[in-house]
Amino acid sequence: MTIVLCVFQFGDRAGVAAVVPLSSRRTAREVARGRGSGVVNSRRLRARVVAVLVVAVGVVAGDLALLPASVEAREAREQAAGPELSLVPGQPGDPSELAGLGSAVQPGAEVETAVGNPAGWPDPGAERPSGWVSPLAEGFVEGESVEVEELTSAQRRVFENPDGTMTEELSVEPVRFRDGGEWVDLDLELVDARGEAGFEPVAAPEGFAVAATADAEAVVTAPTDAGVVGLAQPGAAAVEGDLERSAIGAVASAGVADQVRFVDAVEGDSDLVVRVLPTGFESSVVVPDGESGRASFEQVLVVPDGVTARDGGAGVELVDAEGVVVGSYGSGVAFDSAQHPAEAEVVTSLVGQEGPAVTVAVSVDPVWLADAARVFPVTIDPVFSQSTSASGALDTYVQSNITSTPQNNSTELKIGRAYGTSYVRRALLKWNLSSIIGGNRSVVSAELSLAVTYSPSCTGRALSVSPLAAAFNASTLWSNQPARDAQTVNTAAFAAGYNSSCPAQIATVDVAPIVSRWVSGEIPNHGIRLWANESDDLAGKTVASAETFLPPTLTVTYSRPVSVDGQPSSPSDGVFVQEPPVLTTSAGTDPDGDALRYWWVVSTEPNAEGDVVASSGWQAPNQLSWTPPANVLVPGQTYHWAVATWDGYTWPNGFSASRSFTYDLRVGRSDLWPFDEAGPAAVNLTNGNLVVAASSPSMPALGGDMG
Repeated sequence: MTIVLCVFQFGDRAGVAAVVPLSSRRTAREVARGRGSGVVNSRRLRARVVAVLVVAVGVVAGDLALLPASVEAREAREQAAGPELSLVPGQPGDPSELAGLGSAVQPGAEVETAVGNPAGWPDPGAERPSGWVSPLAEGFVEGESVEVEELTSAQRRVFENPDGTMTEELSVEPVRFRDGGEWVDLDLELVDARGEAGFEPVAAPEGFAVAATADAEAVVTAPTDAGVVGLAQPGAAAVEGDLERSAIGAVASAGVADQVRFVDAVEGDSDLVVRVLPTGFESSVVVPDGESGRASFEQVLVVPDGVTARDGGAGVELVDAEGVVVGSYGSGVAFDSAQHPAEAEVVTSLVGQEGPAVTVAVSVDPVWLADAARVFPVTIDPVFSQSTSASGALDTYVQSNITSTPQNNSTELKIGRAYGTSYVRRALLKWNLSSIIGGNRSVVSAELSLAVTYSPSCTGRALSVSPLAAAFNASTLWSNQPARDAQTVNTAAFAAGYNSSCPAQIATVDVAPIVSRWVSGEIPNHGIRLWANESDDLAGKTVASAETFLPPTLTVTYSRPVSVDGQPSSPSDGVFVQEPPVLTTSAGTDPDGDALRYWWVVSTEPNAEGDVVASSGWQAPNQLSWTPPANVLVPGQTYHWAVATWDGYTWPNGFSASRSFTYDLRVGRSDLWPFDEAGPAAVNLTNGNLVVAASSPSMPALGGDMG
């Protein structure tokens, strides 16, 4: 004898259960007709023919799914809490008694959405937002990140971080040098020279020095690729120099004596001040008044054999025997001693050359110098700089009233509207990112560090940073400056360098939204513009340039993206399942060894298209499987599933190719399963489910039968 257990199942509770014995004399047909003995018992439910009872509560057409169950399962269902349903043969049931009963089949259930991943985590089905940065990265950790020494250069340091990311520290000009095969950081604090009179930097390449007295054949020297270049001040008195701090030196935490002043060394009443820079030197003549003749003077550059001088865009250029520019002298600005200094362009021009002696004329507008508004003393300070722009890195600033002298060698970068004037300044900077761009990298963070030496007040104002839309070069002036991109990153309002209430300081700017666009290839790396509100003369700022020992520094942390994404591995494509399947992915591969997360999506169309019925969100690291919830799956429906992979730092590559499964509870009629049929009743021989179909009454109508 065969026993068929027929169950109405609503969610995880049994609402109706019927045990109907079948024998050779009791077939499905007899069950359908209500013949023979039978017991129906589910929480005081009594009926003889299940199908008839179901029809009695309103099912007049369609299929009834009756699931098999063991005795243990039946007892468990009878013990389960839930509402009771009472039916009497031949009498209509009360539909209100169905209230509270669940259903294993719930077409139209709400879509199971992704788990609540934190803000900033990527959506693999979306495009990467402009400037996106992962919120999970820690990046550089002092004392734990390890320097990759073989990647170190004069302008670059690379670190491996504990979280698997990499950090690069980039400068425009050299900030370290080779000494005995090892890299040594530049330290331009001046100290007494070893073994001879004069001064020298604590740590710098051979060739940097400052003489003990102003009348030396070369009062200051610096190396170039062609040899050492020096500066002499004709007619200078034999005045001994005194160490002091420049505005840049004052920014250092303990203060740095980085320049030498020769008091009254020029014409008996003007100071000569010299300073060693990372790529050269600065020479300043400080005049006490605007008398006639103060606006111009001559200086001599002492050059190596084979080097000749010529006038160039940035001042006087020095050219080696191969025609390569090895340095230039110019980019000067004159400024007075007012609380808000007035400024004027300094021009350097070639007078002549006799052997190694190159005579240079230095001049400033005499009308500006003699103006009654001048506050003396006035400083006139051209700069000598060796050529280093071949690396692709560069900084300068443009000023609306400086029309002929590029400022690429200036020790300062000036920004915003000059206080009390109508002229405007904008700083332009570019770093060499060739080691990151095009290297399959994704930016995690990027920070710009600036030594701010002056603000026109202690009332804070924001600083703005934008990527440039075109290139600039060492000869760029206000008239030919490149436009900026529309993207802008703003700092919080701050002030520095006006007085002791807001002293000079190091400021940092988050520029990750800009750098990530360069690295991803969204926009070319033409550099950035530093600017401020140009209608507010309290918004201006001055920062140290790359010609100083506190240059603008760009620190970029990045990661490499996943090299091999996870792919669907189980179940097989096209399977039929009776339970929500456990969806399993193969493990992906990350070149940095990062722990990978996976995101599953279940949809009605292949490749994550169509209606999404379940989405896992990013699961725990290294979790390779996930099961969609049952309440979103409709029996008989075919679904497609795919998986995405994320390393926690880079934007994911999107979803994989999909596999499919059909959710089939073996309910209702299907050609896939064998049935024993008798009239409206059929028994699924694979699981014992009873299916009964009953038609509603029909009647003839003009357009055809109804019902």
